Amino acid sequence: MIFKVLDKFPLRTVLILPFVLQIAGGVGLVGYLSFKNGQKAVNNLASQLMSEVSLRVEQNLQVYLKTPHQINQSKLDAVKLGMLKMEDLYPWEKYLWRQVQLYPYINFTSVTNVRGDYRSGEQMSNGLLMINAIEQSIRKNFYAYNTDKDGNRTSIATVVQFSDPRQHSTYKEAVKSGKPTWSSVYVSFLEPTLIVSALQPVYDDRDRLEGVLGAALRLDLIGRFLNSLRIGKSGQAFIIDRQGTLLATSTSEKPFRTVNKERQLFKATESSNLFTQATAKYLQSQVARFHQISSQQEVLEFDINGKEQFLKVLPFQDGKGLEWSIVVVVPKADFTEQIDANTRTTIILCLAALAVALIIGIMTSKWVTDRSCA
Repeated sequence: MIFKVLDKFPLRTVLILPFVLQIAGGVGLVGYLSFKNGQKAVNNLASQLMSEVSLRVEQNLQVYLKTPHQINQSKLDAVKLGMLKMEDLYPWEKYLWRQVQLYPYINFTSVTNVRGDYRSGEQMSNGLLMINAIEQSIRKNFYAYNTDKDGNRTSIATVVQFSDPRQHSTYKEAVKSGKPTWSSVYVSFLEPTLIVSALQPVYDDRDRLEGVLGAALRLDLIGRFLNSLRIGKSGQAFIIDRQGTLLATSTSEKPFRTVNKERQLFKATESSNLFTQATAKYLQSQVARFHQISSQQEVLEFDINGKEQFLKVLPFQDGKGLEWSIVVVVPKADFTEQIDANTRTTIILCLAALAVALIIGIMTSKWVTDRSCA
């Protein structure tokens, strides 16, 4: 049957056709395998990079967030040993002033007693050291004092209207927990940065509340760390809480806004960075609500304005009530540029090989047919 069909074609065609079909099939197979291997390499590379980035962020957070609770424990030990007393906060001032200098990542370290008196040692972003105080028996405002080289108060730097620290969410959260915990994220009174405080309620030998110890972290330092990461060519990383509030980002965007002279937090879906906003909206649509992110996710794929993106989400918990999510997103083009170039080179070489083989086949068949005719 096959020979009858071949009898209808010239000898030159019969000689060339099988040769060309084999070469074309081989070239097509090589091109297909090259494309599939390229896609697989892209996915593997993306998964590896994003896992490395998210794990680096997780490790950094673990170290960063451990220090505040250690500071609170040292203060609690000082109380239990009788070195400091919760009813008299004046001796705390130099202790807290010195303590905040030992830990560069700490914004302030504080103590509040059940009478509503408050003290903290604070280190500003410019290195300036402050002592902050609220005295319920004298004046109820929040006073920030400049200090000399020995930690003594000098002049008043700032006065903030603040009636009773016991009504602040941090104090209430500590009392409600009854054990070491974290505050909700809030904006600093003195500087434009987000703060999260490690909290430690203090009880006497009869389990009566004596006050609350606090140690606050600046979240803008987490943002700086995220910004220092190399995430492909144009990738981003940001951190959100279970409500989807933006806490830190690798971009230059500040995670709070000033509305009527009041600094307010906002959700990642409301970000002014379109890349962050689109990623958060996609993530929200996939998990229905941010608080449903409870396990490590595989690398997901979605698109922003028709351009494919890789997305990885890593939940973060510290065992003391902190539940955040680390989000890493990278454009697929960051990975495919070189691989696509290699694939194109492979296809061009295959086509060139096909062309050379075709020319050789034609010349060979011509030589054979000419010899046959002769």
